[in-house]
Amino acid sequence: MNIGDKLRKIREAKDYSQEYLATKLKITQPSYARIENGCTRLSTDRLEKIAEVLGISPELILNFEDKYMLHRSIEQSTTDHTNQDHNGHNHAKTIELLEQEVKDLREERNRLLGIIEGFSK
Repeated sequence: MNIGDKLRKIREAKDYSQEYLATKLKITQPSYARIENGCTRLSTDRLEKIAEVLGISPELILNFEDKYMLHRSIEQSTTDHTNQDHNGHNHAKTIELLEQEVKDLREERNRLLGIIEGFSK
């Protein structure tokens, strides 16, 4: 998955529009769209600014894997207003995403520990 795809999936998980990110980055929406589409090379500085707007580290963006994404459903499009911040962003999906990532990492850890135990016998 390329960096643009990762940015798009993270942005969508946070319920941010391209327009919102573009405004925060002080660029136009078409300019931001070119970043996600891979038409514009992403500098380290720009990646750091995007990460700041998304509220995550640049490393998390670079290491992001699609398997941690929750698929959107019709129920998710009707948001629970108690989970929205003053900008109208739904944080419940972000929390669910992180919980799933923790679960997947624990499973991977246990699998690797099993492999290590097999070598030590």
